Amino acid sequence: MRRLEAGSPSGIGLIIHAAVAHRPRSSRDSMHDDENVLCGTMQIGAVTVDPPVVMAPMAGVTDGPFLSVVSRFGVGMVTSEMMSAEGCRRKDPSAERILAVPARVSVPTAIQIFGAHPEVMGDAARAAEDRGAAVIDINAGCPVRKIVRQGAGAALLLDPDRLMRLVETVKRAVSIPVTVKTRLGWDKNTLNVLDVCRRLERAGADAVTVHARTARQIYSGQADWTWIGELKRELSIPVIGNGDVTSPSDFFRMKSQTGCDAVMIGRGALGNPWLFQVIAQLCRPQRAEAPRPQWEDFRRTVHELAEMFIQEKPKAIGALKKHLVWYTKGCPNASVWRYRLMSAPDGASLLNVFDAYVLELAASQADVLTCKVRDNGLAQEHL
Repeated sequence: MRRLEAGSPSGIGLIIHAAVAHRPRSSRDSMHDDENVLCGTMQIGAVTVDPPVVMAPMAGVTDGPFLSVVSRFGVGMVTSEMMSAEGCRRKDPSAERILAVPARVSVPTAIQIFGAHPEVMGDAARAAEDRGAAVIDINAGCPVRKIVRQGAGAALLLDPDRLMRLVETVKRAVSIPVTVKTRLGWDKNTLNVLDVCRRLERAGADAVTVHARTARQIYSGQADWTWIGELKRELSIPVIGNGDVTSPSDFFRMKSQTGCDAVMIGRGALGNPWLFQVIAQLCRPQRAEAPRPQWEDFRRTVHELAEMFIQEKPKAIGALKKHLVWYTKGCPNASVWRYRLMSAPDGASLLNVFDAYVLELAASQADVLTCKVRDNGLAQEHL
């Protein structure tokens, strides 16, 4: 697997060439502006997502510290971790932390809510709008048992009538766009995403995001992007594709193969906000290119995240270790240092170990983008 050499003809240049040559044209695209040739923008109601790449909601991950960092790297929109509508009604501290996210980021923020009771969901949506959310996203895809047992998340794929009532109620409750994130179906025998999303459009959803796996798959197997293309052909509202996008090549390949309006990235962005930076530059090559990151930039980014994390979640040292381990992915000699990071007894020791690793990386003359951002062959496939 080749590494992406940012700015080189064999790396970014080839990806751009392939993306332009093979990107499907649509009457919705703004093709008269050279900056929009590669990606266009996505419009959800009055919200412009530019570039059309979205940070996915991830429970226990996309919190205030994480999104504060990611939002500075060129992502078009970010999505909060899912907020319990019931928890919002009870004014749980966890809900309050999620409601505070829009004030901390510099790009449009979708607050994702989950629940099974329309009026409670409507109240949660109003609370999110009041706190600055640009979009309300309804979770209709989470396969986690404790969510499904409540009749929420992926359970709504088994009860589409309830899902439609939730969407209709939330739409009446707020003036901002309402979207739904869902999956292909409950399992391989109930692939009802086309019917569900047609009904969601009629119920008033402003856009849909589809993780191209079933609920039963969770993250196993390969995401089936053909369903995203089917939805794009069926619906008039924006379709956001999700599943197995971990590189700029994957981003353009999903756009090319499915015609989706935007791409949502989850696991591929863990410990890697530079993925969004490279995609943004590829989408807008005529704009001033962000400076190429050095290892000191890498270290400062991690420290910014860690310091916010320690201040806000001082007892969650295990979760912080996971974040730092994610940042080592793709870097030389990472396995040795991951063990040392996981063995650190506290936050200060953890950062000291990480700083020592960064010194080693800098001395090795490895390149940040070469380590963190992969080109997995879209250019070679199409040229």
